[in-house]
Amino acid sequence: MTTFEPQTNEPGKDVAQLRYSDRFVRDLPADPRDDQRTRQVLGACYSRVTPTPVPAPELLALVPEVAADR
Repeated sequence: MTTFEPQTNEPGKDVAQLRYSDRFVRDLPADPRDDQRTRQVLGACYSRVTPTPVPAPELLALVPEVAADR
C-alpha cells in the first residue's frame, strides 16, 4: 500500500530551500500516444500535450531563482 506524506513548506522560506520532486512523471505511467485530440485514455495517469497559444499572453509572476538555469 502506498502512503502519502504531505510536504509542507513554511512561508518565508528561500526558493532554494523548497523541495521539488518529479515523482509524478517518473513513477506513474504516461499515455504512450502523442496524438492530441479528445479521447478516452486508458492505463495512463497523464497525457503530455502542447499548450494552446493564447492571443495576449501576460506574465503574472516570476521567481528568478526558479527560472535560472542550474
